[in-house]
Order: sequence, then C-alpha cells, then structure tokens
Amino acid sequence: MRLVTLLLLACALTLLPRAASADVFLSWTDCLGDGGVSDRTSACTSDGGVNRLIAHYTSPSPIANFVAIDATIDLTSEDTAIPEWWAFANAGACRQTAASINIDVNALPNFGASCADTWDGGASATGLFTGYLIGFGGDPNRARAVFAIARGASSPFSLQAGTTYFAFIWQITNGLTSTCAGCATPVAVVLNSLILSPTTGPAVTVDSGEAGSQPCATWQTATPATCIEVPVVPRTWGSVKSLYR
Repeated sequence: MRLVTLLLLACALTLLPRAASADVFLSWTDCLGDGGVSDRTSACTSDGGVNRLIAHYTSPSPIANFVAIDATIDLTSEDTAIPEWWAFANAGACRQTAASINIDVNALPNFGASCADTWDGGASATGLFTGYLIGFGGDPNRARAVFAIARGASSPFSLQAGTTYFAFIWQITNGLTSTCAGCATPVAVVLNSLILSPTTGPAVTVDSGEAGSQPCATWQTATPATCIEVPVVPRTWGSVKSLYR
C-alpha cells in the first residue's frame, strides 16, 4: 500500500505545471533567437562602426508592475590586464566614450521575431551605463560594468512568465582602435545578472546560473573557461530610482 501511495504521489508531481524558466542571454548583433551570435571577431583595422551586445531574459513569474532593470556585466581578458581598447567610461580611459547603452529595440535587425519590448522603443524609459570598474575583484584582467533602466513609476509594464524580453544593448564603437591597443585580445563578456524591480513587492533576480541561460558572449573567440561568473548583491527599486533624480 505504501508503494502504491508513493507511485501515485510521483505521478501527481509529474502532472504539476512546471515553473517558467528564469534565464539570461547575451549575444552579438541580435537576440539569440533572431540570429544573434555568441562570438564576434574583428580585424581591428578600422576606427569606424559599432559592435552591439544584446542582453535579454525570461522572467520566472508574472510581474504586473515591472518598472526597472539593474544589470551587471563582467569581463575577463585573456591577457594579464584589461586592454586599453576595453578601457571605457572612466576619466583618462583610452576609449572613454566608446561604450554606451541603447534601449531602443528597433536598433536590432530582426526585432519582433523572438524578443519582446518593454520600453516602447526607448520612448517610455531611461537607460544609464552607470559604472565601469577595471581591476574588479583585485584582478587586473577583469572589469565590471553596471547598468540601470527604468520606466516611469506611473506607467509600469506587465511581464509574462516564460516570454523572452529585450533588456538593453551595450554599444561598443570601434573609435580609436588604431590608437588604443588590445582590440585583438580575446575577452569573455558575461551577463552576470538582471534584477527585475516592480513598483511594489520584492525584486526578482535572474542570473547566469540558471540551467537555460546563455550568458557568455566572446570577443575574438575567447575560450569558454574565461567566462567567469561572480555573485551580485541585489539592489532595490528605491536605489535604482534614485539614479534618475
């Protein structure tokens, strides 16, 4: 009788609906489902053009009043230090203005096929490339980039579980490639985590450790072993909102 009970319980569990996946994805040029690729190579012979990294994700559960994303991207160089070519944002950096954030999904070649938009083509939100630390964790060959995107609190968006959503584009131009060394150095770029914030209730963290995630995009065919993931300390919607004051 006990065996029968256990078998019935096992059958009942298999019939329960499975939770939606909670995954993060990072790819070059487009969303992975629309022809985006995990590796990008460059001849490093031109100062013109732009390289686009696309961050996208699925939410594990519906979020009726979603308004903001807090994102973390980690980089690891296969050289002993982050090359000058990847020195962004900070004063005195070789390519200080070469990286920026874009939240207009229409910049993607195949928008609409697999990635849904939550920012109304960028019209209803503000995106910020908020910080870039070279030497993250005490390692000179690593860097961390942080981003924040937020809608107005009075116009939240309803996220559906299991749907793949566009988060943002990290745009990296080829400007000063002829001046700043290191374009040819292999670098791994990992979308470490996305924190999805509602106007009320707890934030939802979607990280690179989920089974279905494809968080690593490589530059100049960096080896998979270079894709290092580091835990991120969550921030609240209040802390993200403060960036826009």
